[in-house]
Amino acid sequence: MSKLNISLKLLAATLASALSKNLIGPSIIMLRIHRLLFIATLALFLNGCATTDKYEKNLRSWVGHDVNELIASWGYPANSFQAPNGNTVYVYSSSSSYTMPTNTTSTYNVYGNSVYGNSTTNGGQTINAWCQTFFEVNSSNIITSWSWKGNNCKSR
Repeated sequence: MSKLNISLKLLAATLASALSKNLIGPSIIMLRIHRLLFIATLALFLNGCATTDKYEKNLRSWVGHDVNELIASWGYPANSFQAPNGNTVYVYSSSSSYTMPTNTTSTYNVYGNSVYGNSTTNGGQTINAWCQTFFEVNSSNIITSWSWKGNNCKSR
């Protein structure tokens, strides 16, 4: 589990505990959640840029190597297929998801003999992360090229 995921879960637990003990109000929690989501989004964006460069450097290092060396290092690919030029393309795939914690804020007002309530729930979004990496291999089992696509391609 990444440090960011651990931080998000720790903050959510702390805020939930503080709210249940009436130490802080719902508006402060919403402000903190918005700030946390902004920081998390910024961190993911900046981390993605740095990770992509490292990932591509790793992929470039495999060009010219025997595919069996790649398999010994990365394990068996998820799939393979024949390219139009006759080369074999090996496909490595990974995916994961994370659901953001939810927070429900309720307010109640009394008017005369009636009580009116309003509840708002935020969070609960699922973030899907995935990566597909393709290695093209010639008839001599030498890796000739690579490509990748996805939003979670990281160096191994």
